[in-house]
Amino acid sequence: MKPSVSSVVHARILALVVVSVSSALGQGTVNFNNRVTSNVDAPVFYTNGMTRLSGTNYLAQLYAGPTPNSLAPVGDALPFRTGTGSGYINTSGVDPSRYAPGVPPGMVAYCQVRAWESAKGSSHEQAQAYGGLTGESNIFPVTTGGVGSPPTPPATLAGLLPFGLTRPLMYSNQPPAVVIANKDATVELNVWILGEGMPTFQWKKDGVNIAGQTNPTLTLTNVQHVDAASYTCVASTYWRISEWYGKPVEIRASVTSGASKLCVISMERQLPTAYAPGRKCLVKIQAAVSPNLSAYQVEDQPPVNWTVTNINEGGSYDAINKKVIFGPFLDRAPRTLTYEAIPPLGEAGTKTFTGAASCDGVSLPVLGNQQVQAPARLKKLILLANNEFDLDLEGLEGIELQIEVSTNLVDWALLAIKTNQLGRIRFLDPDAPQHAKRFYRIAAP
Repeated sequence: MKPSVSSVVHARILALVVVSVSSALGQGTVNFNNRVTSNVDAPVFYTNGMTRLSGTNYLAQLYAGPTPNSLAPVGDALPFRTGTGSGYINTSGVDPSRYAPGVPPGMVAYCQVRAWESAKGSSHEQAQAYGGLTGESNIFPVTTGGVGSPPTPPATLAGLLPFGLTRPLMYSNQPPAVVIANKDATVELNVWILGEGMPTFQWKKDGVNIAGQTNPTLTLTNVQHVDAASYTCVASTYWRISEWYGKPVEIRASVTSGASKLCVISMERQLPTAYAPGRKCLVKIQAAVSPNLSAYQVEDQPPVNWTVTNINEGGSYDAINKKVIFGPFLDRAPRTLTYEAIPPLGEAGTKTFTGAASCDGVSLPVLGNQQVQAPARLKKLILLANNEFDLDLEGLEGIELQIEVSTNLVDWALLAIKTNQLGRIRFLDPDAPQHAKRFYRIAAP
Protein backbone atom coordinates (compact mmCIF):
# COMPACT_ATOMS: atom_id res chain seq x y z
CA MET A 1 0.00 0.00 0.00
CA LYS A 2 1.31 3.44 -0.86
CA PRO A 3 1.95 5.48 2.33
CA SER A 4 0.00 8.66 2.91
CA VAL A 5 1.65 12.06 2.97
CA SER A 6 1.18 12.16 6.75
CA SER A 7 3.02 8.88 7.33
CA VAL A 8 5.92 9.96 5.13
CA VAL A 9 6.35 13.16 7.15
CA HIS A 10 6.31 11.25 10.44
CA ALA A 11 8.82 8.74 9.08
CA ARG A 12 11.22 11.54 8.20
CA ILE A 13 10.91 13.13 11.63
CA LEU A 14 11.58 9.79 13.32
CA ALA A 15 14.71 9.33 11.23
CA LEU A 16 16.01 12.74 12.27
CA VAL A 17 15.44 11.98 15.94
CA VAL A 18 17.29 8.68 15.69
CA VAL A 19 20.31 10.34 14.02
CA SER A 20 20.44 13.03 16.73
CA VAL A 21 20.33 10.55 19.61
CA SER A 22 22.86 8.30 17.92
CA SER A 23 25.25 11.24 17.52
CA ALA A 24 24.94 12.18 21.19
CA LEU A 25 25.53 8.61 22.31
CA GLY A 26 28.77 8.60 20.31
CA GLN A 27 30.33 10.96 22.86
CA GLY A 28 31.69 10.20 26.30
CA THR A 29 29.77 11.39 29.35
CA VAL A 30 30.82 13.46 32.38
CA ASN A 31 29.00 14.18 35.65
CA PHE A 32 28.95 17.98 36.09
CA ASN A 33 29.05 18.08 39.89
CA ASN A 34 31.78 19.49 42.16
CA ARG A 35 30.58 17.51 45.18
CA VAL A 36 30.47 13.73 44.88
CA THR A 37 30.83 11.87 48.17
CA SER A 38 33.22 9.27 46.84
CA ASN A 39 35.96 11.44 45.29
CA VAL A 40 35.00 15.06 44.47
CA ASP A 41 34.96 17.98 46.94
CA ALA A 42 35.92 21.23 45.20
CA PRO A 43 33.79 24.22 46.22
CA VAL A 44 34.02 27.58 44.45
CA PHE A 45 34.92 30.65 46.52
CA TYR A 46 34.64 34.41 46.38
CA THR A 47 37.77 36.51 45.81
CA ASN A 48 38.87 36.19 49.47
CA GLY A 49 39.24 32.41 49.20
CA MET A 50 37.01 31.92 52.26
CA THR A 51 33.41 32.81 51.33
CA ARG A 52 31.74 30.15 49.22
CA LEU A 53 29.54 31.19 46.29
CA SER A 54 25.84 30.96 46.99
CA GLY A 55 22.59 31.05 45.03
CA THR A 56 21.70 32.44 41.62
CA ASN A 57 24.06 35.42 41.80
CA TYR A 58 26.74 33.15 40.39
CA LEU A 59 26.79 30.56 37.62
CA ALA A 60 29.11 27.68 36.72
CA GLN A 61 29.61 25.78 33.48
CA LEU A 62 31.61 22.77 32.38
CA TYR A 63 34.16 23.14 29.58
CA ALA A 64 35.44 19.97 27.91
CA GLY A 65 37.32 18.74 24.86
CA PRO A 66 39.75 16.12 23.54
CA THR A 67 42.80 18.29 24.37
CA PRO A 68 43.57 21.03 26.92
CA ASN A 69 43.60 23.55 24.07
CA SER A 70 40.21 22.57 22.65
CA LEU A 71 37.90 23.24 25.60
CA ALA A 72 34.36 24.29 24.73
CA PRO A 73 31.30 25.06 26.91
CA VAL A 74 29.14 21.99 27.47
CA GLY A 75 25.47 22.00 28.48
CA ASP A 76 23.69 24.67 30.49
CA ALA A 77 25.24 26.91 33.11
CA LEU A 78 23.94 26.16 36.65
CA PRO A 79 23.63 28.26 39.83
CA PHE A 80 25.03 27.36 43.26
CA ARG A 81 23.39 25.85 46.33
CA THR A 82 22.72 27.97 49.39
CA GLY A 83 23.27 27.54 53.13
CA THR A 84 25.54 24.69 54.09
CA GLY A 85 25.67 23.67 50.42
CA SER A 86 27.19 26.99 49.34
CA GLY A 87 30.12 26.64 46.96
CA TYR A 88 28.63 23.58 45.28
CA ILE A 89 26.82 23.51 41.94
CA ASN A 90 23.05 23.14 42.28
CA THR A 91 22.04 20.11 40.20
CA SER A 92 18.69 19.69 41.95
CA GLY A 93 15.97 18.82 39.46
CA VAL A 94 18.34 18.71 36.46
CA ASP A 95 20.39 16.01 34.80
CA PRO A 96 24.10 16.73 35.57
CA SER A 97 25.28 14.47 32.74
CA ARG A 98 27.26 16.23 30.02
CA TYR A 99 28.61 14.99 26.68
CA ALA A 100 32.30 15.69 26.03
CA PRO A 101 32.52 17.02 22.45
CA GLY A 102 34.83 15.08 20.16
CA VAL A 103 35.55 12.39 22.77
CA PRO A 104 34.22 8.83 22.24
CA PRO A 105 32.87 6.93 25.26
CA GLY A 106 35.61 5.49 27.44
CA MET A 107 38.25 7.86 26.08
CA VAL A 108 40.00 10.71 27.92
CA ALA A 109 38.42 14.15 27.96
CA TYR A 110 40.00 17.28 29.43
CA CYS A 111 37.71 19.31 31.66
CA GLN A 112 37.57 22.66 33.41
CA VAL A 113 34.88 24.40 35.46
CA ARG A 114 34.37 28.14 35.05
CA ALA A 115 32.27 30.42 37.26
CA TRP A 116 31.14 34.04 37.07
CA GLU A 117 28.76 36.73 38.30
CA SER A 118 25.38 36.09 36.66
CA ALA A 119 24.53 39.82 36.64
CA LYS A 120 27.40 40.38 34.21
CA GLY A 121 26.32 37.89 31.57
CA SER A 122 24.94 34.49 30.71
CA SER A 123 28.40 33.09 29.90
CA HIS A 124 31.91 33.23 31.32
CA GLU A 125 33.14 35.09 28.24
CA GLN A 126 30.37 37.67 28.46
CA ALA A 127 31.04 38.31 32.15
CA GLN A 128 34.74 38.80 31.35
CA ALA A 129 33.91 41.31 28.64
CA TYR A 130 31.73 43.32 31.05
CA GLY A 131 34.30 43.33 33.84
CA GLY A 132 32.52 40.87 36.16
CA LEU A 133 34.17 38.57 38.64
CA THR A 134 35.18 35.30 36.98
CA GLY A 135 37.10 32.17 37.92
CA GLU A 136 38.60 29.11 36.27
CA SER A 137 39.52 25.76 37.77
CA ASN A 138 42.53 23.69 36.89
CA ILE A 139 42.34 21.66 33.67
CA PHE A 140 42.29 17.94 34.37
CA PRO A 141 41.70 14.65 32.49
CA VAL A 142 38.86 12.19 33.07
CA THR A 143 38.02 8.88 31.43
CA THR A 144 34.50 9.39 30.13
CA GLY A 145 31.51 7.14 30.68
CA GLY A 146 28.93 5.93 28.20
CA VAL A 147 30.67 2.68 27.26
CA GLY A 148 28.62 -0.43 26.42
CA SER A 149 24.98 -1.30 26.95
CA PRO A 150 23.79 -0.35 29.41
CA PRO A 151 26.35 2.52 29.29
CA THR A 152 28.79 3.05 32.11
CA PRO A 153 28.00 6.01 34.41
CA PRO A 154 29.29 9.49 33.56
CA ALA A 155 32.79 10.17 34.84
CA THR A 156 33.09 12.27 37.98
CA LEU A 157 35.29 15.38 38.10
CA ALA A 158 37.83 13.58 40.27
CA GLY A 159 40.75 15.86 39.38
CA LEU A 160 38.91 19.12 40.10
CA LEU A 161 40.47 21.45 42.71
CA PRO A 162 38.74 24.23 44.68
CA PHE A 163 39.06 27.68 43.08
CA GLY A 164 37.99 31.27 43.55
CA LEU A 165 36.87 34.29 41.58
CA THR A 166 38.99 37.28 40.63
CA ARG A 167 38.75 40.44 38.62
CA PRO A 168 39.13 39.68 34.91
CA LEU A 169 42.37 40.37 33.14
CA MET A 170 42.18 43.15 30.58
CA TYR A 171 44.49 43.92 27.71
CA SER A 172 46.00 47.41 27.88
CA ASN A 173 47.73 46.82 24.57
CA GLN A 174 46.76 44.51 21.72
CA PRO A 175 48.18 43.90 18.25
CA PRO A 176 46.37 45.43 15.26
CA ALA A 177 43.52 43.46 13.71
CA VAL A 178 45.33 43.27 10.36
CA VAL A 179 49.07 43.32 9.64
CA ILE A 180 50.25 43.26 6.03
CA ALA A 181 53.98 42.73 5.54
CA ASN A 182 56.35 42.27 2.66
CA LYS A 183 57.90 38.85 2.25
CA ASP A 184 61.22 38.54 4.18
CA ALA A 185 60.26 41.38 6.55
CA THR A 186 60.27 41.23 10.37
CA VAL A 187 56.91 41.53 12.15
CA GLU A 188 56.38 42.23 15.84
CA LEU A 189 53.08 41.72 17.69
CA ASN A 190 52.83 43.13 21.23
CA VAL A 191 50.40 42.68 24.12
CA TRP A 192 50.18 43.66 27.77
CA ILE A 193 47.51 43.18 30.41
CA LEU A 194 46.12 44.78 33.53
CA GLY A 195 45.05 42.61 36.47
CA GLU A 196 46.14 40.80 39.59
CA GLY A 197 49.04 38.37 39.71
CA MET A 198 52.09 37.91 37.52
CA PRO A 199 50.92 37.16 33.95
CA THR A 200 52.23 34.45 31.68
CA PHE A 201 51.73 34.48 27.93
CA GLN A 202 51.21 31.94 25.16
CA TRP A 203 51.00 32.94 21.52
CA LYS A 204 48.90 30.87 19.12
CA LYS A 205 48.87 30.56 15.35
CA ASP A 206 45.43 29.67 14.02
CA GLY A 207 44.53 28.47 17.52
CA VAL A 208 47.59 26.22 17.97
CA ASN A 209 50.31 27.01 20.53
CA ILE A 210 53.56 28.32 19.04
CA ALA A 211 56.38 26.50 20.81
CA GLY A 212 58.59 28.78 22.88
CA GLN A 213 56.56 31.94 22.24
CA THR A 214 55.70 32.86 25.83
CA ASN A 215 56.65 36.55 25.94
CA PRO A 216 54.46 39.63 25.53
CA THR A 217 56.14 40.27 22.17
CA LEU A 218 55.95 37.83 19.28
CA THR A 219 58.72 38.44 16.75
CA LEU A 220 58.45 36.82 13.33
CA THR A 221 61.58 37.22 11.24
CA ASN A 222 61.92 36.67 7.50
CA VAL A 223 58.17 36.16 7.10
CA GLN A 224 56.99 33.97 4.24
CA HIS A 225 53.56 33.21 2.79
CA VAL A 226 53.27 30.19 5.10
CA ASP A 227 53.39 32.58 8.07
CA ALA A 228 50.14 34.20 6.98
CA ALA A 229 47.61 33.27 9.68
CA SER A 230 45.54 34.51 12.59
CA TYR A 231 47.65 35.18 15.70
CA THR A 232 46.28 35.45 19.24
CA CYS A 233 47.84 35.60 22.69
CA VAL A 234 46.46 33.98 25.84
CA ALA A 235 47.49 35.81 29.01
CA SER A 236 47.06 33.93 32.30
CA THR A 237 47.60 34.47 36.02
CA TYR A 238 47.62 31.94 38.86
CA TRP A 239 48.13 31.92 42.60
CA ARG A 240 46.98 30.04 45.72
CA ILE A 241 44.91 32.02 48.22
CA SER A 242 43.89 29.51 50.92
CA GLU A 243 43.20 25.81 51.61
CA TRP A 244 40.12 23.62 51.76
CA TYR A 245 40.70 20.48 53.81
CA GLY A 246 44.28 20.23 52.70
CA LYS A 247 43.59 21.19 49.08
CA PRO A 248 44.81 24.54 47.74
CA VAL A 249 42.16 27.07 46.70
CA GLU A 250 43.48 28.38 43.41
CA ILE A 251 42.83 31.67 41.67
CA ARG A 252 43.14 31.53 37.92
CA ALA A 253 42.31 34.01 35.21
CA SER A 254 43.01 34.05 31.52
CA VAL A 255 42.06 36.23 28.60
CA THR A 256 42.63 35.84 24.87
CA SER A 257 43.66 38.84 22.82
CA GLY A 258 41.84 39.90 19.72
CA ALA A 259 43.02 38.09 16.61
CA SER A 260 45.71 39.72 14.49
CA LYS A 261 45.56 38.59 10.87
CA LEU A 262 49.00 38.55 9.28
CA CYS A 263 49.03 38.78 5.50
CA VAL A 264 52.25 38.44 3.50
CA ILE A 265 52.80 39.89 0.05
CA SER A 266 55.65 39.76 -2.43
CA MET A 267 55.97 42.52 -5.05
CA GLU A 268 59.36 42.30 -6.77
CA ARG A 269 60.21 44.52 -9.72
CA GLN A 270 62.72 43.28 -12.31
CA LEU A 271 64.49 45.76 -14.57
CA PRO A 272 67.17 45.34 -17.22
CA THR A 273 70.69 46.40 -16.30
CA ALA A 274 70.63 49.39 -18.62
CA TYR A 275 68.28 51.26 -20.92
CA ALA A 276 68.81 52.65 -24.41
CA PRO A 277 67.11 55.91 -25.44
CA GLY A 278 64.24 55.29 -27.85
CA ARG A 279 64.22 51.52 -27.25
CA LYS A 280 61.70 49.48 -25.23
CA CYS A 281 62.62 48.65 -21.65
CA LEU A 282 60.70 45.62 -20.29
CA VAL A 283 59.47 46.02 -16.70
CA LYS A 284 58.31 42.91 -14.76
CA ILE A 285 56.64 42.80 -11.35
CA GLN A 286 56.35 39.37 -9.74
CA ALA A 287 53.21 39.64 -7.60
CA ALA A 288 52.16 37.08 -4.98
CA VAL A 289 49.92 37.45 -1.91
CA SER A 290 48.85 35.15 0.91
CA PRO A 291 45.39 33.54 0.53
CA ASN A 292 43.96 35.36 3.57
CA LEU A 293 43.92 38.66 1.67
CA SER A 294 40.73 39.86 0.01
CA ALA A 295 42.18 41.73 -2.98
CA TYR A 296 45.23 43.59 -4.21
CA GLN A 297 46.14 46.30 -6.70
CA VAL A 298 49.54 47.38 -7.99
CA GLU A 299 50.62 50.81 -9.20
CA ASP A 300 54.02 51.44 -10.78
CA GLN A 301 55.52 54.74 -11.91
CA PRO A 302 58.26 54.79 -14.57
CA PRO A 303 60.63 57.77 -14.97
CA VAL A 304 59.13 61.07 -16.10
CA ASN A 305 58.58 61.43 -19.87
CA TRP A 306 58.98 57.72 -20.58
CA THR A 307 56.31 56.33 -22.88
CA VAL A 308 54.35 53.29 -21.64
CA THR A 309 52.96 50.54 -23.85
CA ASN A 310 52.01 46.83 -23.91
CA ILE A 311 50.53 46.55 -20.41
CA ASN A 312 49.43 42.99 -19.62
CA GLU A 313 46.80 41.52 -17.22
CA GLY A 314 44.21 44.12 -18.25
CA GLY A 315 46.26 46.94 -16.77
CA SER A 316 45.94 50.60 -17.74
CA TYR A 317 48.00 53.78 -17.82
CA ASP A 318 46.95 56.83 -15.82
CA ALA A 319 48.28 59.63 -18.02
CA ILE A 320 47.52 62.30 -15.41
CA ASN A 321 49.42 60.70 -12.54
CA LYS A 322 51.88 58.92 -14.85
CA LYS A 323 51.21 55.50 -13.31
CA VAL A 324 50.67 51.98 -14.62
CA ILE A 325 47.74 50.39 -12.76
CA PHE A 326 47.10 46.64 -12.42
CA GLY A 327 43.96 45.26 -10.80
CA PRO A 328 42.25 45.14 -8.43
CA PHE A 329 42.62 41.36 -8.44
CA LEU A 330 40.10 39.46 -6.33
CA ASP A 331 41.38 35.91 -6.89
CA ARG A 332 44.71 36.39 -5.03
CA ALA A 333 46.50 34.34 -7.71
CA PRO A 334 50.23 35.02 -8.30
CA ARG A 335 50.99 36.97 -11.46
CA THR A 336 53.83 38.31 -13.56
CA LEU A 337 52.79 41.87 -14.36
CA THR A 338 54.61 43.45 -17.30
CA TYR A 339 54.72 46.64 -19.32
CA GLU A 340 57.19 48.34 -21.64
CA ALA A 341 58.63 51.77 -20.95
CA ILE A 342 60.43 53.71 -23.69
CA PRO A 343 62.92 56.41 -22.66
CA PRO A 344 63.02 59.52 -24.87
CA LEU A 345 65.89 60.15 -27.26
CA GLY A 346 68.70 61.93 -25.50
CA GLU A 347 67.84 60.44 -22.08
CA ALA A 348 70.89 60.09 -19.84
CA GLY A 349 71.77 59.19 -16.27
CA THR A 350 70.38 56.68 -13.77
CA LYS A 351 66.57 56.58 -13.64
CA THR A 352 64.28 55.48 -10.81
CA PHE A 353 61.03 53.47 -10.78
CA THR A 354 58.62 53.71 -7.84
CA GLY A 355 55.52 51.67 -7.06
CA ALA A 356 53.13 50.49 -4.38
CA ALA A 357 50.81 47.57 -3.79
CA SER A 358 47.48 48.20 -2.08
CA CYS A 359 46.23 45.15 -0.19
CA ASP A 360 42.98 45.33 1.80
CA GLY A 361 43.48 49.07 2.19
CA VAL A 362 47.14 48.88 3.29
CA SER A 363 49.82 50.23 0.96
CA LEU A 364 53.31 48.72 0.76
CA PRO A 365 56.15 49.59 -1.64
CA VAL A 366 57.05 47.48 -4.63
CA LEU A 367 60.50 46.06 -3.89
CA GLY A 368 63.20 44.60 -6.11
CA ASN A 369 65.01 46.69 -8.74
CA GLN A 370 64.41 50.40 -8.26
CA GLN A 371 66.87 51.93 -10.72
CA VAL A 372 68.05 51.37 -14.26
CA GLN A 373 71.36 52.74 -15.48
CA ALA A 374 72.14 54.73 -18.57
CA PRO A 375 73.94 52.84 -21.33
CA ALA A 376 77.73 52.88 -21.35
CA ARG A 377 79.43 55.18 -23.84
CA LEU A 378 82.57 54.13 -25.64
CA LYS A 379 85.11 56.91 -25.26
CA LYS A 380 88.26 55.35 -26.69
CA LEU A 381 89.56 52.06 -28.13
CA ILE A 382 93.27 51.56 -27.60
CA LEU A 383 95.25 48.89 -29.49
CA LEU A 384 97.90 47.22 -27.37
CA ALA A 385 100.46 44.54 -28.22
CA ASN A 386 99.52 40.93 -28.95
CA ASN A 387 96.05 41.83 -30.25
CA GLU A 388 94.92 43.18 -26.89
CA PHE A 389 92.66 46.20 -26.59
CA ASP A 390 91.68 48.65 -23.89
CA LEU A 391 88.16 50.08 -23.96
CA ASP A 392 87.62 53.33 -22.12
CA LEU A 393 83.94 53.58 -21.07
CA GLU A 394 81.60 55.97 -19.35
CA GLY A 395 78.78 54.47 -17.27
CA LEU A 396 77.79 50.99 -16.01
CA GLU A 397 80.77 50.69 -13.67
CA GLY A 398 80.96 47.38 -11.84
CA ILE A 399 78.61 45.73 -14.36
CA GLU A 400 79.42 42.71 -16.54
CA LEU A 401 79.33 43.73 -20.20
CA GLN A 402 79.36 41.71 -23.40
CA ILE A 403 82.06 42.57 -25.94
CA GLU A 404 80.69 41.79 -29.39
CA VAL A 405 82.63 41.81 -32.65
CA SER A 406 81.64 42.17 -36.35
CA THR A 407 83.28 42.58 -39.74
CA ASN A 408 80.26 44.15 -41.48
CA LEU A 409 78.15 45.90 -38.77
CA VAL A 410 75.38 43.38 -39.49
CA ASP A 411 76.49 40.08 -38.08
CA TRP A 412 77.72 40.27 -34.47
CA ALA A 413 79.41 37.56 -32.41
CA LEU A 414 80.14 37.42 -28.69
CA LEU A 415 83.84 37.89 -28.09
CA ALA A 416 84.04 38.14 -24.28
CA ILE A 417 82.19 39.01 -21.11
CA LYS A 418 84.10 41.45 -18.92
CA THR A 419 83.38 43.53 -15.83
CA ASN A 420 83.68 47.27 -16.23
CA GLN A 421 86.19 48.20 -13.54
CA LEU A 422 86.52 51.95 -13.10
CA GLY A 423 85.66 52.74 -16.70
CA ARG A 424 88.15 50.45 -18.49
CA ILE A 425 87.90 46.96 -19.99
CA ARG A 426 90.83 45.01 -21.44
CA PHE A 427 90.09 42.19 -23.84
CA LEU A 428 91.89 39.97 -26.35
CA ASP A 429 90.89 39.51 -30.00
CA PRO A 430 93.24 36.81 -31.44
CA ASP A 431 91.50 36.93 -34.86
CA ALA A 432 92.02 40.65 -35.40
CA PRO A 433 95.10 40.27 -37.68
CA GLN A 434 93.10 38.10 -40.10
CA HIS A 435 90.64 40.91 -40.97
CA ALA A 436 91.09 44.22 -42.69
CA LYS A 437 88.32 45.71 -40.58
CA ARG A 438 86.96 44.85 -37.15
CA PHE A 439 84.06 46.54 -35.35
CA TYR A 440 83.40 46.29 -31.64
CA ARG A 441 80.40 47.13 -29.49
CA ILE A 442 79.40 46.67 -25.88
CA ALA A 443 76.06 45.50 -24.49
CA ALA A 444 74.62 44.70 -21.10
CA PRO A 445 73.63 40.99 -20.76
